[in-house]
Amino acid sequence: MLASYGLTFQQNVTLRLAAVADGPVERAQLVAGVVSALKADPADVESTVGELITAGLLVSHEPSGLGITDAGRELYARVATATAPVTARIYAGISEQDRAVMGRVPALVTERADAELAALEARQVVEYSTNGFRCSRRRRSRVDMTYYDHGTAAERWERAQQFFDAKDYAGAARVLVGLVEEVPEQTGPRLLLARAYYHSAQLLRAEAELRVIVERDPVEHYARLMLGRTLQRQARHEEAESHLKIASALAGEFQDA
Repeated sequence: MLASYGLTFQQNVTLRLAAVADGPVERAQLVAGVVSALKADPADVESTVGELITAGLLVSHEPSGLGITDAGRELYARVATATAPVTARIYAGISEQDRAVMGRVPALVTERADAELAALEARQVVEYSTNGFRCSRRRRSRVDMTYYDHGTAAERWERAQQFFDAKDYAGAARVLVGLVEEVPEQTGPRLLLARAYYHSAQLLRAEAELRVIVERDPVEHYARLMLGRTLQRQARHEEAESHLKIASALAGEFQDA
């Protein structure tokens, strides 16, 4: 649907954030907002902003501000109108109160995940004995331990993010596989594992992890987006289209919640 308006999903989200802002916004603030919403690479978002400026949909304001143009606002309004029926079907029968709650869920889950990881670290009991290294989760020898799986859950989560940020996606996946097995109910580690698989071209594995997430949380818009992209890379375009449409509608709704 977005392609018919000459927009990518990321361009549409960027345009929306500019449209709902109260006047011009700092370029860095706009980029950070898109990165936060889509978990996208900042360099990619910077490129997207440049594309929208070139297309006359955004305009620079000195010294470092950005604003939406009349053409950009008109295009945003047309896209919003076109996607409204899809959004209405997704939220049919869901009250405004429940929709507001759904909008708060990602932040709440993140907060709870951080608390759980901190609790795991606090509970970690490390002992040294003549038999080697032993912890409360499981017993294993020092020889068996590797850089990828030693330490608390919080430490491994941080290590996985470092591997991912360094574009060592295979290394990130090696850390995350064990972490996901340990805390299967948490979305963050599983989503990062899916992204690591995606970027290392392990598409079937990425698809499997993403399907677990969307089955558990149908309104997790970034997992929907990633699932659509993963299916696209497998040339399964019809399957991909439905997930991408839902992701587009959900991304728009979350900003209003």
